[in-house]
Amino acid sequence: MDNDSSLREAAVASMAEIFLAGARGAADFAAFEDAAIAAGHSMMAEAMGRALEARDAELAAGRPAGLRMRDRRERTLATEVGDVSFSRCRYAGEEGAVYLLDDALDLPWGARVSPGAAAFLVTAGTMASYARTASLLARRGSSVSATAVMACLRSAGALCAEEDEAAADALYSDGVVPAAERAREALLVEADGTFL
Repeated sequence: MDNDSSLREAAVASMAEIFLAGARGAADFAAFEDAAIAAGHSMMAEAMGRALEARDAELAAGRPAGLRMRDRRERTLATEVGDVSFSRCRYAGEEGAVYLLDDALDLPWGARVSPGAAAFLVTAGTMASYARTASLLARRGSSVSATAVMACLRSAGALCAEEDEAAADALYSDGVVPAAERAREALLVEADGTFL
């Protein structure tokens, strides 16, 4: 734990030096704050990329027998701190291509948006337009389109629909009927003048 705190202290001291240079050249606090946020996000995104590559190297050292390394592939994810770029090993296995890093971190195949950024886009996308939501993530350093925001919301909606359907199936397949004081033989439902 002491090593973690000393690493953190060294990182904070380095960031303070970078921020000091920004404070010297800033016209006001808002400009300083914007510069500090941009620099901080940029550093975090780069550090995350390096950490992912280091984790991939650890996984490569202990990879299961039968996996042959084919090549290294680049990947960029839009995250909450900016675009994180990294390369990772692609292996050939019995069932096709295998990415140990993606599997270890449960990264969805082909996703361009990280799970955390997708959660942010879903939350913000329910309160603002897709274009505005994309611009909110851009403030954090990642660039996505309004169409990407819409895709995140549709994916979340599909997951909710699957969960609701499974819950309804479980409720009625178990023979549980919701409590009621009365029962009807027929139920009439009207929608836009159409009766069912």
